[in-house]
Amino acid sequence: MVEKILDGRPADIAYVTDADDIADLVKGEAIPADWDNGTIGGLPVNSVVTMVVRAGNPRGIHDWPDLLQPGLEVITPNPVNVGSGRWALLAGYAAASSGDHDPEAGKNYLRRLILEHIALGPSTVKQATDEFVGGRGDVLLLSEASATQLVRKGFAVEQVLPPQTMRMDFAIAITKSGLEKPLASELIQFMFSPRGQQLWAQAGFRPGSPVPEPHFPVPQHLWTITDLGGWESVGRRYFGAHGFITNLFKMATQ
Repeated sequence: MVEKILDGRPADIAYVTDADDIADLVKGEAIPADWDNGTIGGLPVNSVVTMVVRAGNPRGIHDWPDLLQPGLEVITPNPVNVGSGRWALLAGYAAASSGDHDPEAGKNYLRRLILEHIALGPSTVKQATDEFVGGRGDVLLLSEASATQLVRKGFAVEQVLPPQTMRMDFAIAITKSGLEKPLASELIQFMFSPRGQQLWAQAGFRPGSPVPEPHFPVPQHLWTITDLGGWESVGRRYFGAHGFITNLFKMATQ
């Protein structure tokens, strides 16, 4: 989506799943540098990385080490292409490394998870979800908001919130062309309003401002991208052309 906007595809509002994409849009002059001022954009909501399992949780999945069971297959969007896939793997890394305090432990966990258990193929959230719903894999790594929708649609699945997980920040910004359209600014401001925050929450997203209902479960420890050094550092170390996770996916496909 970011590439399409930078290539000139008409768009009034950009909705992205990681700050690296926002940085690219700023560099490409597609959105203003002050995109996160709360008026023309910002972080109205977030979610957390969760695990989706088959009904009854037959493999007994409760925590990140459980994903390393022999023969267990994990479905997730390709993190090289999709922000949600990046958040999912960073959540496992954060848990295994105690928030980047033991990087080698985190890398060892990712090495085993990716090379021995990640099912290759899905390049988008929809593809990963469709494959899991269609019967492939034992665990689907997904945002809580997307997992909630699967449960509501009546699929034979359950959500598992691990004791440690990662907060997923979702950025929204008006593009420079959108700044010329008053309705775009009105929509952004509505997203941050009490009513807008309530609607986000009802859709399964965790609102940036408190709302009466619904209540969301609280993990024992919720890591953030700041705990890992921020997107500028994480993006380069793990998802750049020679990043650690990028290289693992290359190895897995050879």
